[in-house]
Amino acid sequence: MRVIVATIAAVVVMAGLVGGAYGTSTTPPLNLKYSKASALPSGSRFLKVPGGSWDGGGLSASATTMDVGTAAGIQQVDAKSNTFKPRLLSGKEADGIAYYQGRIWASDYDGNVVRAVDEAKGTVVATVSLPQFASPEDVVAAAGSIWVAEHHLGAVAQINPVSGKIVASVTVASIGSDGPQGLSYGAGSLWVSAPNVGQVVRIDPTNRHILARIRIPAPMSPCSTIAVGTTSAWVTDCLDDTLAARISLATNKVARVIDMHGRSIEPVAQGDTAWFLIGRDPDNQSMKQQHAYLVQLSSTDRVLRRYDLGPRFTPGGAAIAFGSLWASSFTTPWVARIPLT
Repeated sequence: MRVIVATIAAVVVMAGLVGGAYGTSTTPPLNLKYSKASALPSGSRFLKVPGGSWDGGGLSASATTMDVGTAAGIQQVDAKSNTFKPRLLSGKEADGIAYYQGRIWASDYDGNVVRAVDEAKGTVVATVSLPQFASPEDVVAAAGSIWVAEHHLGAVAQINPVSGKIVASVTVASIGSDGPQGLSYGAGSLWVSAPNVGQVVRIDPTNRHILARIRIPAPMSPCSTIAVGTTSAWVTDCLDDTLAARISLATNKVARVIDMHGRSIEPVAQGDTAWFLIGRDPDNQSMKQQHAYLVQLSSTDRVLRRYDLGPRFTPGGAAIAFGSLWASSFTTPWVARIPLT
């Protein structure tokens, strides 16, 4: 029944709101100009993840650790010692992760479930089975609930963190490939990137009402988590191009499209600025020696800082916690910790 209802709702969305095409723009992207990268601040660290499978990099901070979601479990970095703790959910996928009240919630795309891990005990305390073909992507905690992007169902599911049950679903895109992917919470709203309709969708998580459907100009295909600042939000392309869009929170419209000259999938906001981990396409082996950079942009599209991370990183996650900017590599087992001054 859930799938049938979602199908009907998706058809209505596509026919009435999307019109079958992405938004268009006659304004060319802002071509960022970079000066020479600055030296990394004193105390910066490159942490190599111990052994095993990698392929991941979503970040979420708990009370004392930075947690990294990977294809083979959750890697935790102790924030005091900068050392890795034993892997949680070892051997199970943690595509997207979110920390909430002592539990780490992790999505398993291939397993079609979301698991909750008791951080203190390291045990699975809830396994939430999703509707068939949901293919969960990003996970976020917002307004007392856990939310997960149902990639192939075109929806966002709401999970009660106490009961571990799905309590509602919000249709944001069409059913099929390239559906909802990135989730973020900021400015009192839940934000969803939906590539197959070329939109960022803004939702009130208290009543599940859609507040805005923000058309992202072609040729962008919005995939990333959304970095939500105080007046602006930023979303990036699906690793097929090097574009980012800055959204005005006041108007719920794209204020500027920016050419970042590199791929980025998980920007993070700091005040009214955004940090991007920019690098090569992880599938392009001929670009192995291309350096990755951490770039901070203002809400007026000015480059504030740019750090060179060297060739070991491909674009992964970014997060701010414990007085530092954290960045993870998508295809190589590295995590960087950069003190914020």
